[in-house]
Amino acid sequence: MKKILLIYFLFLESILNAQNLVNDGSFEEYKRCPQNIVQDIKKFSLVYWNIPTKGTTDYFSSCSHKEGVSSVPNNQYGKQEARTGNGYVAIGYVGDKYGEYIESELTNFLIKDEEYYIEYWVSLADYSMYKLNSIGAYFSKERIRTSSSEILDLKADIEVRSNELCESKKWIKISSKYKARGGEKYIIIGGFISSEKFMTKTDRKEYPKEKAAYYYVDDVLVQKVKSDSVKVKQFISELNKPIILENITFEFAKSVLQDSSFVELDRLVSELKEHTRYQITLSGYTDNIGKEEDNLKLSVERAKAVAEYLISQGIEEKRVIYKGYGSLKPIADNEIEEGRKTNRRVEFIIKER
Repeated sequence: MKKILLIYFLFLESILNAQNLVNDGSFEEYKRCPQNIVQDIKKFSLVYWNIPTKGTTDYFSSCSHKEGVSSVPNNQYGKQEARTGNGYVAIGYVGDKYGEYIESELTNFLIKDEEYYIEYWVSLADYSMYKLNSIGAYFSKERIRTSSSEILDLKADIEVRSNELCESKKWIKISSKYKARGGEKYIIIGGFISSEKFMTKTDRKEYPKEKAAYYYVDDVLVQKVKSDSVKVKQFISELNKPIILENITFEFAKSVLQDSSFVELDRLVSELKEHTRYQITLSGYTDNIGKEEDNLKLSVERAKAVAEYLISQGIEEKRVIYKGYGSLKPIADNEIEEGRKTNRRVEFIIKER
């Protein structure tokens, strides 16, 4: 029988303890509180971030008195709370010619062949009829400066395509690992020219029909993955055998994934992208505390949350199946807390399509 090798680099400990190489990744430190959307790039409000092109990247903050213009949550392009803190930036694109970007100097140079974990969160503004097919990140040794406002003709180092880039009600996480070329000191975030279609129309009907996409960006993270603290765990399993997703945690009695879950899920995404002939079935389980009706609902919602995350990171929807079983099929003693903790789990099965 055929086997699939799934290798997980469970580097959660190193991720949590590592330093963020981005100054002010949540866009809180400003030189002046924004009272209007940016028109002059020389007057950009933030201390540690700048604009590399002639595009007029915007900054919004709850400190602003201009409600519905440059404030948070209500601004000129819709409504969105900051994911954390009080502010975020916004980048806009018109057709395939005009683009906006945000750039920051890292606290240290990136080391050649070292791996880094990259993460940032985006949300499409309410008043956008179009969406980008990817929002990427590019690392450079020197500042990028151009007198043009056109879309940068650079190949993104991080380019995660997501079906959820049309989402405006919540923040969508973009994350990936990056192997450094060596000497990189700057990060740029935005939409980059690629071989595939740059922009796609959404199904929105009530908003302005200009061919434009406008995104909020928050919580940028660049962290070195320390090789001396990487824990390697191998699952060599026959097809159709259940494997427990370890280090996957949810908010109490909810189906909201906690941030600590994404490291392992991102490894699973990577493996699924590499082994495209396989599909995955996710199964959610709970302990036996409470009503079984509630347990069944929660188990389905948690399996669905994992499935939606995989899909949001570029795994084809038709390759992902999810189910919930409530407290059925316990693998430990529900009479003790340790056993109940073990039974609260999400498993997956890999099989050929």
